[in-house]
Amino acid sequence: MSESQASSPPTAVVIGGMHRSGTSYAASLLQSAGLVLGERLLGADPTNPRGHFEDRDFLELHQAVLRDRGFADTGFVTGQAVEPTAAFRARATDLVAARRAHGRPWGWKDPRTVLLLDAWRELLPEARYLIIFRPPWEVVDSLYRRGDPAFAADPRLALEVWRHFNTLLRDFAHRHPELTVVREVSQIAGEPGELIDTLRRRFGLALAAAGRLFEPGLLAAVDAERAAFLAAAAPDCTALLAELRDLAGQPPDPGAGRTTAPPILAQGLGSWQQVRALEKRLRDHEAQLAAAEGRIAEATAQAARLSAEVQSLAPQLLEAVAARDHARVDADRVAHRLARVERSLDEQCAAVRQKDARIAALEETVSGLWRSTSWRLTSPLRAAGGLCRGQLPAGVRFLLRRLGSPAAAARAVARSVEV
Repeated sequence: MSESQASSPPTAVVIGGMHRSGTSYAASLLQSAGLVLGERLLGADPTNPRGHFEDRDFLELHQAVLRDRGFADTGFVTGQAVEPTAAFRARATDLVAARRAHGRPWGWKDPRTVLLLDAWRELLPEARYLIIFRPPWEVVDSLYRRGDPAFAADPRLALEVWRHFNTLLRDFAHRHPELTVVREVSQIAGEPGELIDTLRRRFGLALAAAGRLFEPGLLAAVDAERAAFLAAAAPDCTALLAELRDLAGQPPDPGAGRTTAPPILAQGLGSWQQVRALEKRLRDHEAQLAAAEGRIAEATAQAARLSAEVQSLAPQLLEAVAARDHARVDADRVAHRLARVERSLDEQCAAVRQKDARIAALEETVSGLWRSTSWRLTSPLRAAGGLCRGQLPAGVRFLLRRLGSPAAAARAVARSVEV
């Protein structure tokens, strides 16, 4: 490698194309092949589920210059040149220096770049350009499906932006054929390896094989009648598409220019009818909405009435809650009293059981005495009874009188114990 080659900055690849033209898909391929696209990339969203592959530094730089020049930062510009500002040049110079310092092939993708291609050509002489285009009917349809507010306000703007962007791309490719590779996105989707081989050969880029990231639904074809309508209604766009396809090395379309008035009339009348049908559906929906709003108003009034009733019942509810709490307190007190009574009954029952046991023991003792055949055991009892008869309590005297039988004596003893 020569000294001049060793000191030359790494090649930069600028990916240029109109919005919704497949530039995100092309950028994803180049990134998978080893091209450095930046560290702060714009994330995915429903319209670009794999991501936008846009370097935020370049995106924000382009948005700033558009705002400074009085344009919307979406980049939907038609027929007007965007002149770079001094602030743009200073910031762009810093970005380029930072990317060059990595010493690897790098690049970026942002549709707004198309509006500033000549400025980047001056600031970045080592840059090479991958120009991507897509038929106008497909781009217009994709923009409408995405729902950008700018096109809802003016549907013609979508086609005018396509015309302006692709005119700038065509003119740049004509001025710098040695720096550009032009491809229709369908070519890249069909043969991604061919694009990588071309970039290696034309620009000397050391790229690896690209991953096949294409999803068939990404480039769904638009309705043929609408495509025919737009082709016939905007012949200048059809001619511009033919020029771009020629730059991309594609054969001429044998069907180009054959669209006649009947398809245009049929398409126009069909669209007219669809618009009127949609207007009728809109009126029906508005009527349904009005009815629903009436029901909502009625339900709201009923809810207000119920709320007032609830508020009026609130004092009664508070009183009921207080009464419930008092009843709970009284119930607790009664329960405590019942518990004490139950404990007292248990204690009395235990005392009765003890007395019953003592009575049974005494009866057994007396019965044993009277069953005895020894006069020496019973004689002292009778003698003691006779001596003390006049001094003993009535219960004891009664006991002594009844000593005629053991059972009667036991019963008498038991009663005396109770007394």
